[in-house]
Amino acid sequence: MRPSRRPRGAPRTPFIAFAVLISCAFFANARHSLAIPPTQTCADSPGPPDAGAPPATTVCHSTAPLDAYIRQAVWSEGLLWIVDHRGWLASIDLHAATIERHITDAYVTAIFRSSSGALWAATLDWGHRAQARARVRAADGTESWPVVVDAPTTETDAWLAEFEGASLLGNSSAIFRGAGTTLRKTALGALLRGPPMPISAAVVGQTVYAGTNNGEWGGGLHALSIATGAVQTFGGGLPVPDVVPDIARPGCVLAAVAYGHALSEEGRVLRACGDEVTTDAEWRLNDRSGLRRSEPVVSIVPASDGYWASTPYAVHHRSGTRMETVPYPPFASVCGVEFARLGPGIMALRALGSAPILVATRVRSGK
Repeated sequence: MRPSRRPRGAPRTPFIAFAVLISCAFFANARHSLAIPPTQTCADSPGPPDAGAPPATTVCHSTAPLDAYIRQAVWSEGLLWIVDHRGWLASIDLHAATIERHITDAYVTAIFRSSSGALWAATLDWGHRAQARARVRAADGTESWPVVVDAPTTETDAWLAEFEGASLLGNSSAIFRGAGTTLRKTALGALLRGPPMPISAAVVGQTVYAGTNNGEWGGGLHALSIATGAVQTFGGGLPVPDVVPDIARPGCVLAAVAYGHALSEEGRVLRACGDEVTTDAEWRLNDRSGLRRSEPVVSIVPASDGYWASTPYAVHHRSGTRMETVPYPPFASVCGVEFARLGPGIMALRALGSAPILVATRVRSGK
């Protein structure tokens, strides 16, 4: 049953705006042009600068800053790479305060950093083709994005993962490997239905764990067999905006659950190991509404001894058996993106007031 509409005058939370925009505005402005001009290729930098008190206006030495919600982000070659909700891919040099747009001939749905450090992008064109492209940077600083997976599709989504050192491209109905005469397609046994939606994915063995995020309309965690296309669904029908490998427990993944509608909010961190899915952590919200409320978990970054998880309220850090809740430090603003360093190799990002997402600034597959 579809949830009831929000009562007039009911308060909104930061996460509700985030969830609705992710699920409803995903394709709203895909063809719209925003003047983000190309800039000089940014020089590599060792890491993000320290964030201080946010300035009154964003610092940006390019003509126009980012003016969109962040859908996905990774750190690579000293740059912050962002896919926004309109399907634009941009890199931001936080030191030089410049922004550069990439892949202007297609709609970008995902960005992924492989275990070897390669940068991949998933794209859709309006001729109904989904592609995985790999960034190649020449000695003179110029770049190209040759296609490594090319698949015909009628779906309006595409996700990326890594399988046996190569790019794995998928959507709501199939998984693809290779291109041309080497293209291999595995049809899914069940469609991952919903409105146009982000899908986050991580591979363990021969299984893709894919999280679907339909905002207030739900979602789930799905185990997809790469060999047969069999689908098994977990997660209780709630949105799963992020799925990452569980580095502390090889063979498992961590999944973020995040739901928000009207006065209701719910979230937790799930751990999936084979067919077994358990709740690793949940942070309850105290109020007098009588509704079950907990902090929606928006993103996760794995660590060797645990993970970091972000919610609209705070950051939670598991280190072994110890769980620490960390308030967000002050954010700085560069080219429309607000960022804050949380610790060595980890930072939080947000744009236009959305719930912060986490990015690892040390090389690690996926994020």
